[in-house]
Amino acid sequence: MASSNLIPAAIVIAGGSIGVGLYFGLAAQAPGSSNTPHALAKLTPPAPTSSPVPPWTPPPTVAPRSAMEVKQVTAAAQAALAELKPKLKRACWDPAIAETPEPAQARWTWDVTFDTRGVEIARGISDVRGLERADVADCLRRQPLGMRVPAPSRTTRVTLQLELP
Repeated sequence: MASSNLIPAAIVIAGGSIGVGLYFGLAAQAPGSSNTPHALAKLTPPAPTSSPVPPWTPPPTVAPRSAMEVKQVTAAAQAALAELKPKLKRACWDPAIAETPEPAQARWTWDVTFDTRGVEIARGISDVRGLERADVADCLRRQPLGMRVPAPSRTTRVTLQLELP
């Protein structure tokens, strides 16, 4: 029992000894001496160059996206999701409902981003409170990206709804 009280004290003494040894060992070295480790030599900042850093220029402004374009992309994305719905139902809903029949209906909010080529580049799927099924939502999140819409003028984020069955 007495030896278990000595373990923390021994750790503190050993740590202190190591710290003191490192301090005096490093303090004895003159800065810039030839026995500086190679890795530390790489960490020294490079010598200043004669060419100055170019002045900061603000990024170009992007013309605001029209509300009509966002509506068009949203409608096209909702149609693409509706086209994808039977595949999602077979892959995620049917196996889950066979295992756990309740709740028999669920809804999710999809937050989808399309690039300027109209290709889905990001997706977030959130449960709608009161109509959630975590098992199906997990499966939906594992499905690969792949929706396509007509190419918007710039990256566009839309919010969609999916309800199963």
